[in-house]
Amino acid sequence: MMKLNYDCLHDLLLLLEEELTSGEHITLDELKQKLTKYSGQDIAYTIKKAKEAGLVEATWLSADNDDNEDGVYYCHCTDLTYDGHCFLNCIRNVSTWEKIKSATKKVGGKSIEVLIEIAANIASNAFLS
Repeated sequence: MMKLNYDCLHDLLLLLEEELTSGEHITLDELKQKLTKYSGQDIAYTIKKAKEAGLVEATWLSADNDDNEDGVYYCHCTDLTYDGHCFLNCIRNVSTWEKIKSATKKVGGKSIEVLIEIAANIASNAFLS
């Protein structure tokens, strides 16, 4: 069973914001070269879950065999969604990101939806202080 690596999600969103320009895309192989502290499986799974959560626009084809380490034949990301940009704005600051991860562990959150809700609450509280 795969587990979502929150740090991989954080770094993926930051990289996509930095690298993507209108009409361009970045492939899974390119992401593996840039996000070297994560496995190909972590990156592919993170893209898949980020797409399911509506944070990124991505396309992939699954491999029909197990020769490919991450079960993906081809994948590319084309954009951050509006929700992806909003979430990234909440988690961009490193100290805020650490608070969000800590709060997520305390409540036992395992989904991106929980992470998004916690991030929004912490960002909102920081803004109001």
